[in-house]
Amino acid sequence: MSKPQPLMNSPPHQATSETPRKTGGASERINAPNSDLKKQRDLRMDNVKDHTISCPPVDWFTTFLRDSSNDKWSAETASQVLNQLDESTFNGERGWVALSDQLAQSPQPNEDDVYATLNGIYNSIINQTNGVYGERLEPTTMFRTTANKAGKRDVAGRKTRPDGQSGLVVLPATKIVLRRSPRLAAKYGAKEKLPETSQQASGCAGIYEFKKDKADRHQNDKQMIHGASELFYNDPRRRFTFGLTIEKTATRLWYFNHSYICITEEFDCNKDPEALIRFFLYITFASEEQLGFDTTVERRAEAGEVYFLYKVEEKHYRTVGNPLAEDSAWLMNSRAVRVWTVRLADKKGKFLSETENVLKDAWLYDDNGGELAKQTELINAAKAVDLKTPPSPGEDKREDILLNLFVHIDHDWIVQVEDKDDKTLVHPQAAKLHTAVPNPARTAAATHRSKLELKYHVRVHRRTVFREKCIPFYAIDNIPLALQCISTYAQGLDVFREIGYIHRDISYGNCLVFISEGEEPIPKISDLEYCKAYKDISMHDPITGTLEFMATEVRTRRLLFRDRVKTDLDKALAEAEGVGNRRRRVKRVPKPQPPPATSDSEDEQKSLFHFHYYHDLEGLIWLFVWFILSYIPERFKGNVTTAQLYKWRVQFDSLFKDDPTALQDLFFDDYAKKLKAKIQSWGWYKGMEPVIGLLQTSFEGMGTTYAALQATAQDKTKEGFRRWSDDKFNAKMYDFIVLKFDKVLEAYPLEEQQDWKVKSMWDLPGARRSLSDLENEVMGSDLFGPALGAKRSANRDEDDNSEEEGMERRATKRANTREG
Repeated sequence: MSKPQPLMNSPPHQATSETPRKTGGASERINAPNSDLKKQRDLRMDNVKDHTISCPPVDWFTTFLRDSSNDKWSAETASQVLNQLDESTFNGERGWVALSDQLAQSPQPNEDDVYATLNGIYNSIINQTNGVYGERLEPTTMFRTTANKAGKRDVAGRKTRPDGQSGLVVLPATKIVLRRSPRLAAKYGAKEKLPETSQQASGCAGIYEFKKDKADRHQNDKQMIHGASELFYNDPRRRFTFGLTIEKTATRLWYFNHSYICITEEFDCNKDPEALIRFFLYITFASEEQLGFDTTVERRAEAGEVYFLYKVEEKHYRTVGNPLAEDSAWLMNSRAVRVWTVRLADKKGKFLSETENVLKDAWLYDDNGGELAKQTELINAAKAVDLKTPPSPGEDKREDILLNLFVHIDHDWIVQVEDKDDKTLVHPQAAKLHTAVPNPARTAAATHRSKLELKYHVRVHRRTVFREKCIPFYAIDNIPLALQCISTYAQGLDVFREIGYIHRDISYGNCLVFISEGEEPIPKISDLEYCKAYKDISMHDPITGTLEFMATEVRTRRLLFRDRVKTDLDKALAEAEGVGNRRRRVKRVPKPQPPPATSDSEDEQKSLFHFHYYHDLEGLIWLFVWFILSYIPERFKGNVTTAQLYKWRVQFDSLFKDDPTALQDLFFDDYAKKLKAKIQSWGWYKGMEPVIGLLQTSFEGMGTTYAALQATAQDKTKEGFRRWSDDKFNAKMYDFIVLKFDKVLEAYPLEEQQDWKVKSMWDLPGARRSLSDLENEVMGSDLFGPALGAKRSANRDEDDNSEEEGMERRATKRANTREG
């Protein structure tokens, strides 16, 4: 069963904090590799637009050249090499002679011919270096112009063809004779022998882009950023990388990592040749580690299959098959999370165990202590609460619930490269925010200082091995298991509340289930990167989480539920009592009392938005909505018509494609009831009305819970912030979700789950067609009354189309939904 995908184009969420903690939505990351090239470049430019800085070349060299004073690439060596070049290669008046001659021609030759002269310039530099250094240096890479040559990639996607590449030398270096035209042979020699370089994109250590006119700089930038992003996405070994752009002779050097891009201020390579020489020396003679390769990971091939051998502490793990997840690695400014099925192996890649584990490789912010440390922190907190408030007879200890909820971790390691923690570098002190279009209001370095310090956090390279190989929520293939998982996740989040923690990233990838043959499935919650003690939360915290499953208030950063009370939770809980299959007995929690009168002004009493416990719980409800809209029961044997597909796509796109905030808000009024009726009208959930009914009851209960909270007063913290104290939250809504889902679950026992299996809606014929194509096919029918785009009636009572339905059917661009 293929993974149902949220569609593309979820707009990136802009947090009000200076520190964005996650990039884009899951839908954007999943579908981006298969979008058209223009769309890919635009997405990647947007990803780095506030994470690109510039500095003078001297600061760039000092910061980004490892061992910058090394004689092989020092400033002094560059000057000595320049002095050794003959007048036919470089002279003070004309600069680089071959390049200047090409640029001086009228009409000018094509771009490829102009900058092919860099091959000869580079060779002259490298040849003279051996004389200056006093011995022959073995190159790590060699530079070539490669305007029409794409590297061989390991991942699917659009091929990119950088104008030049520095590729790792293939060892043993097979000598080849380069074929040259008579003119170039006369200038540079016809029998020059050079080492063979890797043809794999994973062997490219640096890329180059050239243009004859400075007016084309923006195009160079887009190609450079896209090309560098491809290097990171293609190669799990990539820690950082380099690049160089030239427009006519205006030259800039580039450095890329997962936190930011740093570009030199432009210099004229004809007037400052030492900078170009020094760059070529470094990228040629620096070691693989110094060029950004992770030597704790090896790329190998066996029987035509590429695999990776990861070092984790003193052990090695070999990947099995394709990654379980690497969507976030498509964007350069990201955590670059890759998740693999692995097995223990020796240094040569020979398997030592049949047991499959899961390895996660990621670049996390330096304020994150790692998954194991966070698990330990939460379990210790649960122990403390268990001691202070022991569970009632028949209830599990909170500690045991969390131990069962978390995935066991065998290793949580900071990657070591060159005997040091692998981290992104701190940016140069003189760096300024780089903008493609100059903005007079933002030119001074001082203007950007606070933003630089906040935005460009150091990222730490961590590698974690999980003992259990779980499946994510999106891979669940039957309704009863999905219901069981939602119920168990709610119980787990209630424990989070009791011990004073919030998760802040509930999603279909972080909610898991462990299935072992012959054993009951065990739902799990993982990825505690954003988990935080509630007492440390403030109204100024950055937005975190996966956009598609983010609570509505979190998206808007506004309180939305004053005076919205629809459901009597006490009555609903009483009606649901007696439901079995729970790990914990329901606790009765007294209603919060009205706040006492205070002398604060009216403004002081006004509640302000902040993230809290209930926002995690709402994420579970959106998880359930996503599941219902993504799957169709296999027991449905009828045909899904084009009209039904269109109705379904309108619903799905409106919630999991573009910004769904306005429509999400309506769910807490009566839209969930309308959606339930629409799904029932499609027919494929016939006989499962109780399952669909959970949509309405869940949103009604959630809205009531929010309203009850917002009827109470917030408290002031020592730091001067305002937030609701822990005693303003209770277990009612958690119990409500557990009891309601367990009651429905009893009708679909796990031993009969074969009758309740589901398949992806995206596997149906025509499901991946564009919404406009589906719409055109049904335009003549009476699908929604007036045709789309028809003028709405001035009298609202005469108009059959509701406002929210109008929002659903807004025009959408076609998105490629193939799996990335």
